[in-house]
Amino acid sequence: MQVQEDTAVESHGLFHFAEGDEWLLQILEAEDDVTPKQQRHFIDWSYRMNATFDGWFHKSPDPLSKRFSTKLGPNELVNAMEHHYLHKDYDSALSLSLEYLKLNSALPKPMKAGEALEIAGRCALKLRRVDEALLITEPLEMSKEPGHLFFRAQLLRLSNHPLEALDRFITYLNSRTNDPNAWQEIAVILLSLSEQCKPWALLSLNHARYLLTRSQRLATPIAERNASVVLASLDKRIEELERECGDQLPDEGILESFGLTRQQADYLNSKLQSTDRAGGGEQDGEESRNVRDL
Repeated sequence: MQVQEDTAVESHGLFHFAEGDEWLLQILEAEDDVTPKQQRHFIDWSYRMNATFDGWFHKSPDPLSKRFSTKLGPNELVNAMEHHYLHKDYDSALSLSLEYLKLNSALPKPMKAGEALEIAGRCALKLRRVDEALLITEPLEMSKEPGHLFFRAQLLRLSNHPLEALDRFITYLNSRTNDPNAWQEIAVILLSLSEQCKPWALLSLNHARYLLTRSQRLATPIAERNASVVLASLDKRIEELERECGDQLPDEGILESFGLTRQQADYLNSKLQSTDRAGGGEQDGEESRNVRDL
């Protein structure tokens, strides 16, 4: 069928109306509303929620072994651990996470348990049981997750294993190179070794500040306020350490004399006394301490 071009007189969006389409135009221009066809909706009045916002674990819970064996059981248990932790019920969260780990290890093919291990470790740490936290989280030594590396390094530092903690923080920084928190932790480690390491600790804090002022963050009043508080605290620590160091300069030989390996000493030296750091990191002078950098 051949369509004559002079019939396509008007175009509306995707539809092209011609003279033979008057019936469609009449429908579109009708003043009376078309009553929509009524539909039946089935309402299941017998429906009941299986869990409230407080969770199933507050109301006659099943035995953990039975709950764990269900399809959603492991996730429900992790949610329960998080709930207890956020409500500062560390004993309940620790007990639940240890039971979870026990049930999981008994499986023919255990599931990944990084969350449960970290929650258990953090609960033990909150309860001031550092050695227990270190023992619980030992399986995380095999983890490549940066958060797990950082947490294990913190536990090693708190358990008086400074050189092992330093090694974990260096491994962490290989993936999170611009994290100022890690350099603050390294400063604490260096201070714990000897007063002769204070110049190195000072360099570490200055490097942390350098990274903090240049890190990206949301341009919101809350974010800027939090950053200002952290920066003020860091500046106070730097000023105190500057007074204590006086004219003392960092000596790489000092690091090795207190047990650091050659690789660890070289890493600190390359990051804290590199040409880029010395030239670019401090060239801002007093302006670099201004909150405008936030």
